[in-house]
Amino acid sequence: MVKPIRGIRWSENPLYAFAIGRVKSLETLLFDRSAYERLTRTADLAEFQQELLQSRYGQYAEEKGKNPEQILTRAQSEALNFCLEYAREEWLNVLMALPYYILKTKIILKRQINPNASLETGEWQIKVRLPAAVTQRLRDAGMSALNEAQAKNDPALIDIVLDRVAGEITLNLSQNYDYAHGYYRLFADLLNIRTTLRMKLWNEDANSLKLVLIPGGYLPANLLLELLNTELQSFPNLKPKFTTPLLGNRYWQLVERGLAGFAPCGSLIPLENGIRELLLEYVNCARYVSMGYEPLFRFYRLWENEITNLRLLAGAKLARLDPGKCLELVVYAI
Repeated sequence: MVKPIRGIRWSENPLYAFAIGRVKSLETLLFDRSAYERLTRTADLAEFQQELLQSRYGQYAEEKGKNPEQILTRAQSEALNFCLEYAREEWLNVLMALPYYILKTKIILKRQINPNASLETGEWQIKVRLPAAVTQRLRDAGMSALNEAQAKNDPALIDIVLDRVAGEITLNLSQNYDYAHGYYRLFADLLNIRTTLRMKLWNEDANSLKLVLIPGGYLPANLLLELLNTELQSFPNLKPKFTTPLLGNRYWQLVERGLAGFAPCGSLIPLENGIRELLLEYVNCARYVSMGYEPLFRFYRLWENEITNLRLLAGAKLARLDPGKCLELVVYAI
């Protein structure tokens, strides 16, 4: 189990008292293992959809949009707006709404390069607008990314630049809030490990890695560069360097898990699941917090994980994977 950073300060803000009551009641509706097992036993995507419609996700179905992706997009919008409604501080509203605006900005910019690109944000309806300073920061970064992407004919540069900006904004906004700040530092590290392992397998060089690393995590950039440049047979020598106060040697276990998944069939599933598990273990350290924003933040991440599970299962059913393979995609949050 991931432990919170030693000496973490809980916010204990009484403004969230009503929100916590709502969160505790809704948390009981999150899917448990038996619910996921029922979904994985469905014969195909049509049967999966019927099972989904009979759950609480049926409320997100409309006559013109009953396929799983449409249902889950509406549910994701509802999850975010629920938490935005109960967030009592601007910094928390911005943190939660930012990923939507980052995605929207990426799509707008990529359409400047390829107007025919099939890129959609879905049916999201966000009730919170970003502060002018944050909007301007995104606009400036976006124009810089677009110019660079057009010059090099590489739309992926838009993702790289905006992901780095998102990391910078979230870490700055959460600076005085230990729990949220720890989450975003952990998030930066996990994405950086994933990027490093992918680039190692693609034989990318250190200069390429430096461009895509998200700053602000616990792991220094030079350690990730060392991971990139180390031969596999010398990997055990790196293990002590990946031990941190927050996770012990769990970062190293993620590295090993990622490599083990790549080795037989190039699968990203073990690595992606490992990342989600570590993030969920971290947010669950607020399970028994009784005041403050932390339970609301945790609930959103639990619901977000559930939607990710359901999207993966829908894809697996479309690909007609057997129930055992489907179940491997599920990361349990509670």
